[in-house]
Order: sequence, then structure tokens, then C-alpha cells
Amino acid sequence: MSRIQQQMNNPYIHDAAHEQILLKRYEQFSVFSTMLRFGDTQTVWDNISGILDSIHEVNRRYTPEEENQYQTFARLISVNVILSMACHNTGVHPLYIHSVSRRFDKEIAHCSIEGERELTRQMVESYCKLIRNAHVEHYGEFSDRIIRILLSSLTDPPSLGELAKQMYVSSATVTRRFKKETGQTIPEFLNRTRIRVAKLYMQQNDMNLGEIAQAVGFCDASYFSKVFLRYTGLTPTAYLHNG
Repeated sequence: MSRIQQQMNNPYIHDAAHEQILLKRYEQFSVFSTMLRFGDTQTVWDNISGILDSIHEVNRRYTPEEENQYQTFARLISVNVILSMACHNTGVHPLYIHSVSRRFDKEIAHCSIEGERELTRQMVESYCKLIRNAHVEHYGEFSDRIIRILLSSLTDPPSLGELAKQMYVSSATVTRRFKKETGQTIPEFLNRTRIRVAKLYMQQNDMNLGEIAQAVGFCDASYFSKVFLRYTGLTPTAYLHNG
């Protein structure tokens, strides 16, 4: 029987010191969860760093050395899930969350024990930035519903006529009310959103510009580059170089 199986078959035993560590950890989680809603990177990192310290202290006392790599992998997966769910709870659209979570899923798979703290820090920074910058503004029930429809079909959005049918109004009413409530036309909203999502994909370093263009709904890389330049002042290549 392996040591892991032996541990699973034995009752979980801890001492008073372990209990205090656990209580402190959950207090830190409370602060961490609150600050995450505001995208407060430094406070979130301070707290999650403290949580990691307490986990490592417990591991040193109770976890066999050969299990540490698995424990590292499990913690990183948990942090990625916690951060992505926290983003969702603050109103960030799943489209944005997925693009960040996908990047870290790949990095976690190749992370060493020594790299855990740095990768955790990168996750905190990325998700906090997402919360600060990528949440969907709320404009009113009418435009919010249109935005939900558009975000759910970013690569193949419905036509103006199809939107009008779903909203039970005329095409002219859709155009007029969306512009009045959001300050932008539907094509402008789509392009701004596509560029925002493209930036998130560009952070992953595993997709070329043509693949990114298609992933966010542009017909080709050339048109994508023109729109990217219009909204950011940089070409995609320059953005990658400066990023």
C-alpha cells in the first residue's frame, strides 16, 4: 500500500498549531475574495501569498515529499478556478474569462514546484486586470440584452434584422436605442469587443495573428490589423512587441 493510500485510509489528525493555521487561512480568504471584486492586485496578492505560505507550512509537516509536485499542480488548478469564478461573480463576461483561463491551463501543466509562486502571481495580476478593464458595462435592459446576444456569438453575430426580431422591435429602433444608451453603434461595439478579446488571446503566445483574427470574428488578418490599429493606435505586431 502506498503512502498516499495509507493517508487516505487513516483519520485526518491535526494539532492546535495546524488548527490555527487553518483559521488564519480562511480569514485571509475572506479578505482575498473581497479585494478581488475591486481588482486590487496588491492586496489580493498579499493575501494569496500568505495563504500559500500557510499551505506550504502544513505540507512540510504533513505531506510526503514525493507528493509535492501533485500538490503544486492541484493548488494552481484551484487558484485558476477560484480566480475565474470570482471574475464571473463580478460580472465579467465568460468570453473574456475563458481566454485568460485557457492560457493558464496550459502554463499550469508545465509548472515546476519552484515556479508555483511566480505563476500564481501572474494569475492574480491577469485576473485583477480583467476585472478592472474587461467587465461589461450596464446600459439598461434593452441594450444589455443586445450585448449578451452579441457576446454569445462574437464570431458570427446576428444581422440587424435578426436582432430586431429577437427584440420584437424594428431595425431602426434597435439602431437608435443602442446608440442612445451606449454611445456607440453595434458595429463599433463589436469591433471594440473583438479587439479587447484579441489582446487577451495575444497574451497566450500560442496563436498567430491569422488564428486570432478568426477566433474573434474577423474575415482575415489584414482587416484585423486595420481595425486593431484604428482602436489602439498600434499594429498587432507593434502591440506584441511593446507588450
